Amino acid sequence: MNLCRATTAARSIILLGVLTQQAAAVVIDVPLTLAPASPSSNRFNIAVDAEVFLAGAVADDADTDLTGAVSSQLDVTLLPQGAEVAGIRFLGGDISAADIQLTLAGVAVTTTGLGGSIVTPGGGFSSVADGQFPTADHQLTLNAGTLNFPGGSIDYAAEPLDTPGVAGVSATLATQLIGQDGATQTYGVEITLPIAAEEFLPVGFPVLNGGVNLDFAGTVVLLGQFEIDLPAAGDFNGDGVVDGADYALWRNDFEAGLAPAGDLDLWRQNFSGGNPPAPVLTAAAGGGAPTPEPAAGLMAIAAWMAGSLGRPTRNSAAAIRTRTSRRRRAS
Repeated sequence: MNLCRATTAARSIILLGVLTQQAAAVVIDVPLTLAPASPSSNRFNIAVDAEVFLAGAVADDADTDLTGAVSSQLDVTLLPQGAEVAGIRFLGGDISAADIQLTLAGVAVTTTGLGGSIVTPGGGFSSVADGQFPTADHQLTLNAGTLNFPGGSIDYAAEPLDTPGVAGVSATLATQLIGQDGATQTYGVEITLPIAAEEFLPVGFPVLNGGVNLDFAGTVVLLGQFEIDLPAAGDFNGDGVVDGADYALWRNDFEAGLAPAGDLDLWRQNFSGGNPPAPVLTAAAGGGAPTPEPAAGLMAIAAWMAGSLGRPTRNSAAAIRTRTSRRRRAS
């Protein structure tokens, strides 16, 4: 199974009203496959009924197992402790249904090669909150196979049937940490999505004058995996590098009362250019614990960084230039 990542972007995470880390937001491609069919999932129920009441025309239905795969993307927030899914969108796929035969008033209705896909219209993400997202944000499209009935058929490849998701019903998305290798975590994801569609056949059957209704309903369960790299402690802007830009961000948040003093230690311990000097401390009012003095601390660290750029380090010249340009933009 392919495990993909995308470029990160900064996203502020507020925990209990305190900005403790600039989290990285990533969009991850996640291939999904349908779980094995069971009585309650990945089994499409197709029912046929007379549109107009007809004596003796007893409704019939049949279940067909679903198989296949769906492409998706997850909007994931990377926190120091792990991943949190904030959104999902479906990009299509290939879902197949076994052939079935239904009977209404002695007349056969059959399906051949029925198939479809699931998409999220508009290209945006459906928001995930508490492991749930709106089914109505997504669409089931029947785009393969034929529906056969006396006197005709419907070719879904030529005439796709687009059906919006069920309004007022929530789908679920659950993730579970299934492995970790250093800073790389692997998650399993399970999505449960109710689907439904309706087709009306206006063609009169030999014994029916009003046509027939066909109702499709089921619950799709999709499984997949994805990997993330945990952000380094002290990487407050989530760009994958602990550098001067992170110090500037911490300093601004600290002065605004939004970041704890202890976050500076995380930055010092993981700074990519070596060990910066300890921050200048000032005594807290009332005899409390001393706190970093941001202005003096910044001057000391800036002086140290300027000196460190004048001597060889284990970092490449390109990396040094990158840090320099970031620091200038942050100042």
